[in-house]
Amino acid sequence: MEEIQPVVEQLIGSYGWLLIVGAMGIIFKSLISNIAEGMMVMMGKDVDLDDILYLDGRRMRVIRQTIRRTYFHVEDQKYGTFKTVLIIPNERVKNFIIEKKLNDNGK
Repeated sequence: MEEIQPVVEQLIGSYGWLLIVGAMGIIFKSLISNIAEGMMVMMGKDVDLDDILYLDGRRMRVIRQTIRRTYFHVEDQKYGTFKTVLIIPNERVKNFIIEKKLNDNGK
């Protein structure tokens, strides 16, 4: 046991930073992937601010996009006004069926 202790201390001292970086990578994996998804949603022009979309059949307006979340105003189907806010993490936006009406010229 006494012979093993110096070897372990030397290995942890030499390679301890790898252990710390690996642990941080595992801990922050979801945060990093969510930020990457957010960058792809924000840089892609599929969803822009003030777009009127149909998300799973409900009419919504995009009001804000951040690196981690997209915010929608949801239309009240009875009155035709936007009364509630729906917040969706960007990693889940790709899982929805999103429809977007085109203008007369197709853009």
